[in-house]
Amino acid sequence: MPKLKSLLKVKRDDELPLLSIGLPTKKERVKPVKVEKKKRTMETETAVRKVPKEKKKKEVVKKKKIKDYFVSQPVSSLSSVQKNKKVTEEPLEEELERIIDDSSFIDTLKEEAQRQPVRRVWTSNLLKMSDKEAQQLRDRMDAEFKNDIALDTSLFDNKEEKRQILKYVDQFIYSYYASWKLEAFYDLNIRTQLRDKLKKEAPRLKKFPNAVLDELLEESVGLGVIERLIRNETISDIGYNGTQLIVESNEQKEINETGGFVDSDYIHRLINNFVSTIGKEFNSTNPVTDVVYKNMRVNAVHENSANGAVTISIRVSHTGIMVTNKVVEEMSNEAMTILFEAFVLAKCNIVVCGETGSGKTEMTKHLLSFIPFTQKICLIEDVSEMHAKEIFPNADINSWVVTRSASADELLKASLRNNPTWVVVTELRGGDEANEWLQAIRSDHKSITSLHSDSALSIPNRIMGMIGEVRNVQEDRIENEIKRLLNIGIHINVEWIHGRKVRYIADVVEFRNKEQGDSITLFTQEMDKDGNRSIKMNRISSKLHKTLELSGFDLSRYDELMDEYEQLENNYEQEEA
Repeated sequence: MPKLKSLLKVKRDDELPLLSIGLPTKKERVKPVKVEKKKRTMETETAVRKVPKEKKKKEVVKKKKIKDYFVSQPVSSLSSVQKNKKVTEEPLEEELERIIDDSSFIDTLKEEAQRQPVRRVWTSNLLKMSDKEAQQLRDRMDAEFKNDIALDTSLFDNKEEKRQILKYVDQFIYSYYASWKLEAFYDLNIRTQLRDKLKKEAPRLKKFPNAVLDELLEESVGLGVIERLIRNETISDIGYNGTQLIVESNEQKEINETGGFVDSDYIHRLINNFVSTIGKEFNSTNPVTDVVYKNMRVNAVHENSANGAVTISIRVSHTGIMVTNKVVEEMSNEAMTILFEAFVLAKCNIVVCGETGSGKTEMTKHLLSFIPFTQKICLIEDVSEMHAKEIFPNADINSWVVTRSASADELLKASLRNNPTWVVVTELRGGDEANEWLQAIRSDHKSITSLHSDSALSIPNRIMGMIGEVRNVQEDRIENEIKRLLNIGIHINVEWIHGRKVRYIADVVEFRNKEQGDSITLFTQEMDKDGNRSIKMNRISSKLHKTLELSGFDLSRYDELMDEYEQLENNYEQEEA
């Protein structure tokens, strides 16, 4: 009994009602049920006589102690139910007897009664920073990340504390501004307003500078680490392979260190944010999803189909022209830089090929930059990644995107009814669109497109193979026609040299059909494991030279460079002899 009194005393000191130890409430209290007294028979008399006297005495003592305890309690310690109404004795006795017999339950209640709520104290140095200091830290970290993409992008050193603070932010937003969450995902202005609300109304966030709150909101209502990574305009690919966050830029590929903050659960939440933009679900029933959001093309595979660990791949396209004349010269030489511009001004049909991530889209942007306003462009993309309207505000462009209800071949047909000079397909993928593309250039529309091929010389065979998927073709005739209609093929290759990604132009071909003679390889380039290059060049055909000159382009510098190259080649051959 002292054990029970000790327990109840702790409850009373903490101003907890007696109801917290399991006593029935006013509504739960059951009135005693009257039971009819049965006539005592010889059997019942015998059973009563057999009850040991000691046991009967213990039960009487226990009931007396329970009754004495409640009588001795001060009025202030009783609940409102006990003040206003006499406690029914029988249910209370039964309940307390049950509790007394269950010692483990009493110990648990005792621990809970004595346990005080612990409020974690945040010790982050970010609390001591001003808005200006925190923003300077953010700018410095972003600058360092551009040079080394393995670096962590978070302002927080203590990741566990960041999780605690983020949990507080999530709970506050859910409690008071839940309707803002979706809007803040899309609209950065709404996110800024939400940040101001947090700083003003959330007691524990008032000391945090704006740059820190911005990061917390990126995690809570945005895309978290992804948003910080893509601020680096050189980032082209982001992936999570189930254990590591892999980041790839134009020159580097590294494991991004997040201090364990990014894991499968974190990536799963990001994927759900992505798929919510298209009204889909990501689960075991729908284990593979493809999403295009802003300038990101996302593919995700559920853990049920990925050996227990979710994976994601994000291709990032940045607004702007990454490939300039200077970049083309670094990828090849000055002669090719001159020719690329001349090819476009002379309205040559151009196909760019290369492996995934080689830079085909960026090279296409570079070529489009030479098209004047007087020549209308119909641009057809499978995903919106060119950003042509933003990049070329002064060009006459119809920018279309393939959807389920509007296929690439249907848009190609529609383009011919829009009076274009150029029909630009960002990438030929299947037979239907390749067939419609061929119809477009047959009708004297000019085109720039791309596809996957291992060399520029194999481009005609690649196109012929795609067309052969949807209709019977006479290979020799179609190949000859493609070579006649096409003018230029450009092949881009990628090598990793001492941990750095190096893109270079592997070959450039001038296509010619059988009547015109064999195709001419204008430029070839090879690169060894140390990045040393070897280049070979041939002059363009006299027919193409004349075509380029008639477009008004000055080829004098190109001719001069070719003369110098040929002289060097002759000198080298003489030395070898």
